[in-house]
Amino acid sequence: MEIQQLYFVIADISGYTRFVTLHKQSLLHAERIVGNLLEAVMSEAKPPLQIHELLGDAVTMYAPADHTHSTADLIYTQMQRMHEAFNSTESSHISDCSMCACDACNNIDKLKLKIIAHVGEAAFTKVGGIRKVSGEDVILTHRWLKNSIPSREYFLLTEEFVSALHEDVGAGFLRHKETLEGLGSKTAFYLNLNSDPQPAKPTFFSKFKKNTELNFHYVARILGKPARKFRNLPE
Repeated sequence: MEIQQLYFVIADISGYTRFVTLHKQSLLHAERIVGNLLEAVMSEAKPPLQIHELLGDAVTMYAPADHTHSTADLIYTQMQRMHEAFNSTESSHISDCSMCACDACNNIDKLKLKIIAHVGEAAFTKVGGIRKVSGEDVILTHRWLKNSIPSREYFLLTEEFVSALHEDVGAGFLRHKETLEGLGSKTAFYLNLNSDPQPAKPTFFSKFKKNTELNFHYVARILGKPARKFRNLPE
């Protein structure tokens, strides 16, 4: 058994369970879509980051930890690229599957990506000839997948990972405390990446425009004249 300091990264697809159980006949489409999304994420995992396991809706990765900030910075940059690749692939699937009526193809946009990053100690062991990474810090990284963060699309960096970074990535990150099963209270920082379009709130001017046009049409009908829009109101 070999013990090393490692960076741990988990990229997990939110909404996977509901997505693949919507309908039996759409299961093949669902698995193909999820597989392509994971492949897009994995394609951005460059050395020193290595793929460890593929777990249905998630991929786990690790990289040897050194005493410089460059590795942590590089991993964070790759996390950003993973998120971009996921969104790009998802958008392509939404476009390509627009003619399919199955539940999977009509709910692609419900899938989101969250990525957890931590640094700590781990042991390398072999089970049935397969090299495994294990230890408390590995468990801690997985425990962070179950949390009360009010988002399904985010980066979560543990205190240890943030300390390893050289770049100032604090802008937009929020401190979050969570009681993790069997590990007690822990602190991390998360960045909400929610890309769902928010409905535009009506401005004062848009309300004014709507009311003015309605009143104009009403007066026009009373006078028996054709209703025309004011020229100075934007379309």
